[in-house]
Amino acid sequence: MLVVVCIIFIALPLYGQTPIRYGNEQSQDDKKISQTQNKSTNKKSPINQTLIPSQNLQKETTDKKANCQYPPKNWRDVLNNPTDCFTGIIAIFTLCLFMAAAWHVVIAIRAARRQLRAYVFIKEVRIENVTGPPPVEARLENDTAPGPWVYYPSKGPIVTMAFKNFGQTPAYEVLHGADLCSHEFPLIGNSLPLQTKPDISQVVTKVAMPPSGEGVKILTMEKPLTPEEVKQLEVGKTAIYLYGEITYRDAFRKKRSTKYRYMYNGLTGTVGKTNAMTGCEEGNEAD
Repeated sequence: MLVVVCIIFIALPLYGQTPIRYGNEQSQDDKKISQTQNKSTNKKSPINQTLIPSQNLQKETTDKKANCQYPPKNWRDVLNNPTDCFTGIIAIFTLCLFMAAAWHVVIAIRAARRQLRAYVFIKEVRIENVTGPPPVEARLENDTAPGPWVYYPSKGPIVTMAFKNFGQTPAYEVLHGADLCSHEFPLIGNSLPLQTKPDISQVVTKVAMPPSGEGVKILTMEKPLTPEEVKQLEVGKTAIYLYGEITYRDAFRKKRSTKYRYMYNGLTGTVGKTNAMTGCEEGNEAD
């Protein structure tokens, strides 16, 4: 519909205009007048003469014909010709359709990759061996029931984390580096050692995780917490931080990474009763 309107808009001003002639073109009226003059000349002349042009004249005529070219059309000539206008409009619309189709293909490819690529994230984190012996109920049910209680007096807090590939394609060359430490809370400036990521180069194990595949990593602090350190955790002046990075390559050969940071103190739960760790305000990102 838009094309038809454009054609009508261009054709209306051209209605009734005299067409433009180029080179040696003649109108029909000019041709008729020329033929009439030739006939009258032939009738009056009693002798028919045949003129043979000279070689120089023939050469001149040939050179003129060879050099005779139509002048190039400018934009005004194109606007005066409805056929050229229509062809230009069709070309523009075709180019727009091609660009739109190409953009849709790019969007579809990106969407497919986002849906099919691997996504390796932390699934679950729990902390144990923080303070106090396990309660009587836990001892009766199971001697190794999960909880923040101290099962190994010679060791510090123990963190067990599970990570999983939530994508629909495998994750290749999976490396997982992590660390566990006790530090001030809230964190002040750049005094946090967590700003420096764990040394992934020291991790020599590379695994491939299938879709919905899971892995487990366990970290242990070397020294057990003192009563003073436990008190600082309870009032929220310090926190136990778990931080790390998972690097891998997806099925489209692009390198990916997941950075995480969790914390545990009295502000995230009751120390000595809950074993859940909470994500920190900063330090959690993925690509």
